[in-house]
Parts: sequence; C-alpha cells; structure tokens
Amino acid sequence: MEGVPRPLPGQPELVVYDSDKAIHLCEHHLYNNAKKHLREDGQEGWGNTYRTLLAAAGRSPEGWAAFRNAVLSEPTLTATGAWVRHWDGDMTEQTARRASMPPHYSTGALDPHIAAVRQQLERRRWTFRNLPRMNALLGLVRLHVNRRDVVANWAKLLTRAVTDEQEAWAATADDRRKKRLRASLLNEKPHFLLDGSRTYSLRKHPVPPRATG
Repeated sequence: MEGVPRPLPGQPELVVYDSDKAIHLCEHHLYNNAKKHLREDGQEGWGNTYRTLLAAAGRSPEGWAAFRNAVLSEPTLTATGAWVRHWDGDMTEQTARRASMPPHYSTGALDPHIAAVRQQLERRRWTFRNLPRMNALLGLVRLHVNRRDVVANWAKLLTRAVTDEQEAWAATADDRRKKRLRASLLNEKPHFLLDGSRTYSLRKHPVPPRATG
C-alpha cells in the first residue's frame, strides 16, 4: 500500500542501544561511567592500575573478571564498587558473547561534540529558516569545535566583507544618481505654442505632423 512504511532490504549484523538489557550495551558509555566512579574514588591517570584493567574489562569475560575482582577487593573504592556490583551480571553475559559478534563501533565519542553544537545553536533554533545560511553556520561551528576559528582572522574577513559591500553600495548609488540625471535631461517639460501645438526636442524624437480636422 502506498504511504505504508516498509523495512529496508537486508538485515543488520548488530544493534547497539543504551539502557536496554536485551541487546548489547554501549561499551563507550560503560567505560566513561566506570572512569567517572574511579575518579570519585581518587583513582585517575593513565598509569593507574584500575584504569588499565578497565580498558580491557569490556572485551572478554577474563577482562571483566580481572577488573571486577580488583575493584571489589579494595574497600576504599566505594563508588566504583557499587557500579561494578550493579553491572556485574550484565557485563558477565555481554563479555561472554562478545567474541562471536562482528566488529562494531560506537558513536558515543561524538557526544561531547554534539553537546557543544547544541549549546551553540539550541537557543537560536527558531530562527533557522534558510538552508544555505544554516549550512554556513554549521561550518563555522565545526571550525569552532575543531579549534580552527582564529578570532583575529574572522575579524579581518568580516571587516573586509563589510568594506567591500559598502564600496559596492556606494558605486551603485553613484550609478543610480547618474541614471536619474540622464533621465531628468531627457524628460523635458512640455512646451506649447500659441496655437496650442506642442514642440518637441530633436534629441527625443521628431515633431509629429499636426492632425487636421
């Protein structure tokens, strides 16, 4: 039936979704959340033992077991220990089937950049009506996120654009004044003779013959 949505051909090899225990959980967010709890417990830095174990915790049952046992054996890791106990069952099952899954990637690393774009545009979203201008604006935001927007350079470009526009407007304004002057020279006031006939300038057109009645 026309208008009824139909599925795309083929079948996805893998579906990743946050907070759904029926399918694979996002490893990026799990890693970031565990890292946050380790930081709360005073464990941070790339050389940290728990951070090193965490890097491999989501890849295999052995990796998860090593991280879990290390965390739970240290009573001072209260925040991380609570997090490990909460996810232990799910992570044990998920890491057990991970080797049979096809290669997969997460878009979670884009979250901070998307948040930065949203922060720039959210309050102005009601003004977005022009597609070319919107694309140009997104280009500027991309430069900002990538730290390529040098303020001094943009100031020079904007100043040059405004100056060029002003000069173009002044030039066209001068042209318009010249056109109005030429038009005023051609548009002469009508001049009538005593017999009521009208005279014409030769620079406009020849005098038409008088009508005879």
